[in-house]
Parts: sequence; structure tokens; C-alpha cells
Amino acid sequence: MSIEREKIDQIAGILRVLGHPDRLRILACLMKDSCFVKDLCSRLDLPQSTVSQHLRVMTDRGILISVRDGVKVCYHPADSFAKTIAELIVAICETE
Repeated sequence: MSIEREKIDQIAGILRVLGHPDRLRILACLMKDSCFVKDLCSRLDLPQSTVSQHLRVMTDRGILISVRDGVKVCYHPADSFAKTIAELIVAICETE
């Protein structure tokens, strides 16, 4: 079985993005419930600028989807291969 180089590069990019502890914390929150930026900041005790930067990186990589609601933006996991990887990572974190 041979995996295409493009797919390998995609997987490596997702894992690289998810290698940051704050991004994993954000993802764990979003796996339970979609959230607005302000809610994530409160739950994770992180500054808005930090959360927004991580959300942008994760959205650009296809891990998250953003939905605008007026002036606020709600985030949730994308229904993709990245979500499968994220579910595995979150499950591992919750069992330890």
C-alpha cells in the first residue's frame, strides 16, 4: 500500500499544527462544544490575541471551521481527516 506524497504532507502539516499545547487545549474544548472566541478565552484563561492567532492557524489548515454570527465568530471542528486525528488525540489525553 502506497500513500501519496501529497497526503503525507497534509498529515504532517496537521500534526505540526496540533503539536502546540494551547492548540490541543482549544481543540479539546471545541470537540465538546462549538464556541465563540470570548468563551474559549474564559475557559482556557488565555488572551484573546493568542486564542485568535491559534484559531486562524487551525482554520487555515482545515482543522476548524468558522461561522460568523453578526460580529462574533463561532468555531467548531471541521468534518475531515483532521477531525479524526483530533478525536484520537483528545481521547488519549482524557484517558491519562
